[in-house]
Amino acid sequence: MGSIITPHCSNCKFPFKQMMVGGGMIDFIESVKIPFSCYDCGTLKVQNIYLPSNKCSKCKKEMMMFGKEVENMNSYEYRDRVFDWGMGSFGEEGYVLMNENYLCPKCKEMSLKFEPTGMWD
Repeated sequence: MGSIITPHCSNCKFPFKQMMVGGGMIDFIESVKIPFSCYDCGTLKVQNIYLPSNKCSKCKKEMMMFGKEVENMNSYEYRDRVFDWGMGSFGEEGYVLMNENYLCPKCKEMSLKFEPTGMWD
């Protein structure tokens, strides 16, 4: 089951759209969508974390991933997260999107946060 998150920039107030992240019942092993940004053209969208390259569909530059892949999602340092996705066989390895400020692709300030707003399947 995936989550719905909404990006908010406290600086530029750009009206970002909701993002459906994670994976569905049919393809969650091959496709896990997470937020990526292109800082060249200001694009913010979801892409499959398993793809070897995540190029921007507008300018063809490499997009940067929000969040990070971690070895132990159960670690205390990852407790304040907005979204996570287990990718290891024992449920410890995975991806986490922390509840912290990120670089906004529109205004280039460290003022972008993600808010959980729902779930999808």
